[in-house]
Amino acid sequence: MGVNIWREDENIIQIDYDRGGEHIPEDVVHKVLENGWGITEPEGHHQIFIVPIPGVKSRLPFIPLTDANQVIQEKQYLWIENPVTATFYMLPKIHKDNIKPPGRPIVSSVGSMCERAGEYLDFFLQPIASSLPLFIRDSSHFIEACGQIELPGDFLLVTCDVESLYSNIGHKEGIEAVAHLLNKKSSLDRGHDSFLLDLLTFVLHHIFFLFDRTYYLQRSGVAMGAKCAPAYANIFLGWWEEKFVYPLPSFVAHVHASLRFIDDIFILWKGTREECEEFINNLNSNPFNIFLTYSLSASETTFLDLKIFPHESRLATNLF
Repeated sequence: MGVNIWREDENIIQIDYDRGGEHIPEDVVHKVLENGWGITEPEGHHQIFIVPIPGVKSRLPFIPLTDANQVIQEKQYLWIENPVTATFYMLPKIHKDNIKPPGRPIVSSVGSMCERAGEYLDFFLQPIASSLPLFIRDSSHFIEACGQIELPGDFLLVTCDVESLYSNIGHKEGIEAVAHLLNKKSSLDRGHDSFLLDLLTFVLHHIFFLFDRTYYLQRSGVAMGAKCAPAYANIFLGWWEEKFVYPLPSFVAHVHASLRFIDDIFILWKGTREECEEFINNLNSNPFNIFLTYSLSASETTFLDLKIFPHESRLATNLF
């Protein structure tokens, strides 16, 4: 689904909806293009003045596996002989505001030098991400998990959103998080783990894209269009939770249950509103650019595409 917009050169631009399903009026779409897309330099990036593809190809890491045939096969898979430059675009988030929707920035890596590297990383990182304690795969998985939760006496339904998670993950901290969880959970040999970290470093430092006929390099975070981005973001937050959230006395005392879909967090809070707000404000005081916006309710909340409310001693859900 989407909206077709004709420009003066009679090319058609297809705008897909980020979430929702409503029709976007044409005048609203033009406002998105003017307000959300009419930027001279995407935030968190800097302009470069050369075509980056030759330099990127020359720096692709070598796979240090012991089986020579496997080395050849995987090297051939990762190598793209004639790559294209990734492109930048934005998806309007109409579920947040259908009049002036904010944009979700996407760097499409299809056909780029980093496309298969991202796929390769995702293959190995996704199982680690899905093993994290708070991991939720989708709405169906969330409903299944809710069925196992018994409500405490006094509670609040809390939903949080990590603002701009993908673009705010520092390269150093993100790579440290992946290294930590590879060391804990990976069944691969250490040499292959090291290669995965080298390949991740390569991908993070070579997010080049074309925007408005100008080349840019993304300086921080991971491109939302990269195949490995969801698993990488999941692992980073899992590392942060393990290191800085779970040890907090307030987490142990008041978090009756918690579930997370990448940067969307659901908490069943056992305590007062003031205690919950203090807990979240403490989490927001960190050096990692992690900032949680939140909503509190004793009766009803929304999470993903679900409405959540108490029913007898359990949580019930409906589509909204």
